[in-house]
Amino acid sequence: MGLAARIQVAKVVHRGHWSLYGVSDRKGGAMHISLTDKLDEYVRAKVASGLYDSASDVIREALRLKIEADMSHEARLQRLHDAIEPAWRQAENGECVPLDLKGLLDELDRETGVRA
Repeated sequence: MGLAARIQVAKVVHRGHWSLYGVSDRKGGAMHISLTDKLDEYVRAKVASGLYDSASDVIREALRLKIEADMSHEARLQRLHDAIEPAWRQAENGECVPLDLKGLLDELDRETGVRA
């Protein structure tokens, strides 16, 4: 997965609306993660459900899923950029034609039977 840090999370402080978790990486450095009561309850519920052995496992999984979501989002943006780029080049070179919006909507109506 390429994450450099091995996250070990242990509950160290709980105050009012925030939970503070201590995190250490492989190099022995420390990091603190603050959670709202709602997130703290979520983490505790996941551990209590037996799906995870520890809060550390819940946080690791959440970060892994966030990384995957970010990568997926970036990939979608890149595909969109790649699809649009040729049209931008054509427009910059004066190779475009005016858009017939009514004609396009009529065509969509014929294809789908629904006004877009």
